Amino acid sequence: MNKQFFVICTVLIVVSLAVGVLIGSRVTIPTTFSGYSSTTSSTTICTLSSGTDGVVIRVVQENYSDPAKVFPVSGALVNGNDVYYCGSDRSQVNFSPVRTNSSGWASLLFGGIGIYTLEINLSEELNYTISIQTVLVSTTYVVYNVSTGNVTTGVCSQFRSNCEIP
Repeated sequence: MNKQFFVICTVLIVVSLAVGVLIGSRVTIPTTFSGYSSTTSSTTICTLSSGTDGVVIRVVQENYSDPAKVFPVSGALVNGNDVYYCGSDRSQVNFSPVRTNSSGWASLLFGGIGIYTLEINLSEELNYTISIQTVLVSTTYVVYNVSTGNVTTGVCSQFRSNCEIP
């Protein structure tokens, strides 16, 4: 059931993006009549009926004294933006940076509709960037292991009472 739900959501997102690009294309039609010319153009207005809730991320790293375990990274600065397209127009919304708590979690519940690009800063020398595809009407949960680079995601729909959080 969960795999089917994910596949259906993914298909809906891809179809929605394709339809948005087709509908959102700007069309310019040059015309000539009686020795003068004019240009007709159309503009697209994108309307969304819903968006995503956003992303909740947990930053962890390997415990090298016991490689089978990881521990949370507290105090990491997580910053980023949400990028989406309406036709060929690119939109980007930057959001306020947050810090991970003592359990390594940070909430980026800023909504949006596209791909979250996250910058995770542990120090001046340790910076990581990841991209997370969001799902409409859902919260995307992410666990990022800075030691291995592994990213694990799970989606929690507003319409489901139990969720698989990585």
